[in-house]
Order: sequence, then structure tokens, then C-alpha cells
Amino acid sequence: MRILFILLYTFTTKAFNFHKDISLTYNSENSPLVKKPTRYLPFYKINPFIRENLHWDIYDIHDTPSSWSTEHIIPRSILLKQPENDAILDLYNLFNTSPHINSHRSNYKFTASIPINSKTFSVTNKKIAEKTKIIDTFRFNYKNNKLKLWLPIEESRGIISRSIAYMHHTYNITNIESVIDMDILQRWNFLHPPTKIEIQHMWKIFYIQGNINPFVISIQR
Repeated sequence: MRILFILLYTFTTKAFNFHKDISLTYNSENSPLVKKPTRYLPFYKINPFIRENLHWDIYDIHDTPSSWSTEHIIPRSILLKQPENDAILDLYNLFNTSPHINSHRSNYKFTASIPINSKTFSVTNKKIAEKTKIIDTFRFNYKNNKLKLWLPIEESRGIISRSIAYMHHTYNITNIESVIDMDILQRWNFLHPPTKIEIQHMWKIFYIQGNINPFVISIQR
């Protein structure tokens, strides 16, 4: 138990500045806590793991849809173009959502603002996508089909930022700016700190993959 405490304290202490100064500038020498998984779940076990361990929708946290779909925070289409295809198996990039929301999110870029026009729609599990006249990100996600932008609900933004930061530093994802702008990622990480649920989920993945997401662990803000 004493050894486990020392390991956890070391992880969290080293991770504080790493978490606070989250960056998309890839440098493996300056990212000692970002380690690739020592093992990956077989493909056929991934969806069962996500369904069993994530009982909420990343884009509609207060609703439980009748069916689930696996959301890749960094789109699968981008990961398949990377030199290391194992990235598509990494559980830190995978979350539950509904098939309805997943089809609307597509591979659109994350954004912190979106224009109100005929191409902008609100998206939630409770109703079909509708053209919007106001922006209320505490209740809805929004997409713009012309600009291919996705504005997620407030509660998902911290989780999204830390997932992307981990994936980028772990696999040196190319063209990461097509997923999110760095200033938005940093802002979301700061404004939406890790919750108890997010931290607990990280340790479940650690048990499977053998690596942490240091952007999730912090001992202070």
C-alpha cells in the first residue's frame, strides 16, 4: 500500500505542471509522463469495455440513449492516416454517444464559437437537429454543415481537451489543427478541470493499457 501511495503521489506531483500548461507542441523529451500503452484491448473487446464503464453520453451527459455508438474524439479517419494504426485502439480517445449524435458530429472540427445561420443546427438526443436562433451550450451541441464545425456542450469540453492532448503527445498526430485550435484546447482544459468520474475512468484504462493520461491527474489548480 505504501509503495502504491508513493507511485500515485509521484504521478500526480509530476503531472501538475504538465496538466496546467497543456500544449499541442509535440516533444517526447519534454513529455515524460506521456507513455504509449503497454497493451491494447483486442478490437472486439473495445465496445463492451466502453459500454460497461461509461454510462453516459459524452455529448449529452444527462441523457441515456436507447442505443450506443462509439465516438472517436480524434476522428477515426484522421487516425487511420497516422503511421501508428494502434492509435485507433487507444481507450483514452473513445467515448459513448448515441448513433444520432455521432452521425451529426461526423469528423467536424471542435470549435468554441459558431455562426448563427441557415447551416447551423442544434443537436441533442431528445430531438432531431433543428436550425437555431440562439446558442445555449449548457443544453445543446451545435454543428455547422458548411464550415464543418462542432460546438460541444460545456460539460464535455474538459474531457475532450485532455483526450486530444494525450493522443497528440502519445502518437504525434499530424494535422492536429484540423481537430481543434490550440488556444481552444488550453482554454477548455483550464475552465473545465477533471471530475472525479473522469479520474476514476482514467484508472480503469490504466488497469487495461498500463499507462496514464497525465493531463487528467492534478493535485491542485
